[in-house]
Amino acid sequence: MQSRRALSPDAKGPSRSPPADRRQHESTDTDLKDRHSRMASYLEIADDSEGHDLSLFCVPKHYEEDLDSVIIPNGLIKDRTERLARDIVRDMGGQHIVALCVLKGGYKFFADLMDYIKTLNQNSDKSVPLTVDFIRLKSYSNDQSTNCVKVIGGDELSALTGKNVLIVEDIVETGKTMETLLNLLNECHPKMVKVVSLLVKRTPRSSGYRPDYIGFEVPDKFLVGYALDYNEYFRDLSHICILSDRAKEKYKV
Repeated sequence: MQSRRALSPDAKGPSRSPPADRRQHESTDTDLKDRHSRMASYLEIADDSEGHDLSLFCVPKHYEEDLDSVIIPNGLIKDRTERLARDIVRDMGGQHIVALCVLKGGYKFFADLMDYIKTLNQNSDKSVPLTVDFIRLKSYSNDQSTNCVKVIGGDELSALTGKNVLIVEDIVETGKTMETLLNLLNECHPKMVKVVSLLVKRTPRSSGYRPDYIGFEVPDKFLVGYALDYNEYFRDLSHICILSDRAKEKYKV
């Protein structure tokens, strides 16, 4: 933001307010700086990360040959989710929130996040009154995110008019799915909308969309587990794992 210099007491001429366009420019600069200072923090998983050996973790035997490695262990997921809950209560405490779970992949993250928020509500001076709702989005065909986003339950979004909404998502890849949901939701005129996503994928296909709260930023690999699936398989994994190429063919539809 450009600096403003006040007139000295003996300066000639009447003191005038800056032109409206300049005030708006300065306000915009301030908003941008404030937004940048409040950008979502996250834990980054490097592109060259090979993850952890499967033998170090409890993995269902029927999946052992379908996974390359464990990239985010369950304990780390839980710790990060607990911190996200604290950030959300800090920012949104005192307001009634409708937590909107994006099914199916978001259900495990949603359940754990709500449990941590509930614990904070019971043990801190600042609390978040919560109600919950659910919506289902579908944008994948096998391991590829498509341009066609199917919204199931969108007719009920009108109930969110005038409400403070927290959308809980499992993963943001291209961002197009979330942008579609936000456009539909905005047509219903909610009072406020925030988005928390457990994962954000670094990919050249990204639209540039970023959620308000992010758990982990992950490389452009196909991840499963902790309710993330591949054609409905692997939701029963406790850890987030890298899917093998062999498994993509094995479970392809």
